[in-house]
Amino acid sequence: MKNFTRPIVAVLTAFVLLAAVAVALPQAQPVAANQSDGYALYTWTNNGITTTTNGASRFTADYGQFECYQVVDATLAQTVTTKFQSSPDGTNWSEDPIWYFATNVLAVDADYTDVTTDTTTANFGIIVLYGEYTRPVVTLGTANPVTVTLRCIAKDTTFSINDFAGATEATD
Repeated sequence: MKNFTRPIVAVLTAFVLLAAVAVALPQAQPVAANQSDGYALYTWTNNGITTTTNGASRFTADYGQFECYQVVDATLAQTVTTKFQSSPDGTNWSEDPIWYFATNVLAVDADYTDVTTDTTTANFGIIVLYGEYTRPVVTLGTANPVTVTLRCIAKDTTFSINDFAGATEATD
């Protein structure tokens, strides 16, 4: 009878070594359905709201900034003001400024300019993402129904005026 123990031991050793290498290699992290290449898409839609509304809070700690625009569909006269808030815990909220370009000058405002009719904001607002969570706050001037949709691109960038070549910061 021939001796097959050596080849069997060699094959088993090879399998054990391969298994050890596979366990030691870093595991690929799953990518969210709306996330790729360092950015993610966030959308909030408030259909037919008639009172001031806080949007759902979203986990945004993986990103440095939002670039957002809003679409307002007002069937009757309505004044819409949109702000963003950040939170470290999803409970305590503070308001964030919205940065935007005005004639190649980086300016800041407390909210999107009040709109009173159907519109899409012409400029992207840039929102620095503080804390772990972010939410929009839509304030209405009357009880007339309105639909407000916010579309934001979250990016893996730190907010710095130096990130915006050619822009200068507006001053008072």
